[in-house]
Amino acid sequence: MLEGSQTAAFKTVFDGGHMNFTHFMCAEDNLDYLTFSELLHHLLQRQAALQLAFEQPDWDILIPVYFGNLDEDFDPARASAVLIQVKNRHQPSSSQIDPYYYTKFFSHTEDPILYILIDLGTKEHKVDVYGFPKANTAQANSKQPKQYIFSIHAMGAGQTIFRCLQTAEMNSAAAILLAETIGKFTRLDVEKDHDELCQSNKRNRQGWKGLYPTVLKVNLESETEDVEMQETI
Repeated sequence: MLEGSQTAAFKTVFDGGHMNFTHFMCAEDNLDYLTFSELLHHLLQRQAALQLAFEQPDWDILIPVYFGNLDEDFDPARASAVLIQVKNRHQPSSSQIDPYYYTKFFSHTEDPILYILIDLGTKEHKVDVYGFPKANTAQANSKQPKQYIFSIHAMGAGQTIFRCLQTAEMNSAAAILLAETIGKFTRLDVEKDHDELCQSNKRNRQGWKGLYPTVLKVNLESETEDVEMQETI
């Protein structure tokens, strides 16, 4: 462990988090770290999670998590997320992450971040969990993240990985689904499906840019930030 840092158990860190989403929306654009805090607030307010843009680096799914007191006013500094990447491949992916890349998006909070990497097609079935220490509050070090960052690497798609597949019916259905997806679809097929879902959102008056307009921040070094919001659709 690095000097001036601290660690904690996974259960202890995430025990106070709250998730409450009822549906997924599709993002048309890559995430912007300047507007990320506002995005998490909107998603929590609308009880929504996100299928991220096709070209979004590192992450495919974003699920907002709130660590604040549910009986008090909403605190944007207590909003974090579960970030998921799903791959269909026969060999395990690299589970290494750059914790400082995460702190760029989560600069508004000191609450924990969870990254889940799922390799559905591997023959080996196992789960690895990694935890990254955070800087001590009293000994803040700009070279260390101020949040706990945990990474879960789930390899395979069997009963030992997903408890919901422990019934024979669910396990059989999952096996059929995986046989129809892994190795049969190209990158262009996936991109086409994603674009069609984005168009469906627009037809249902749920356009991405209308719901989550760009927020332009200035005077970032001052105590009070001026925020200019573009007109919503």
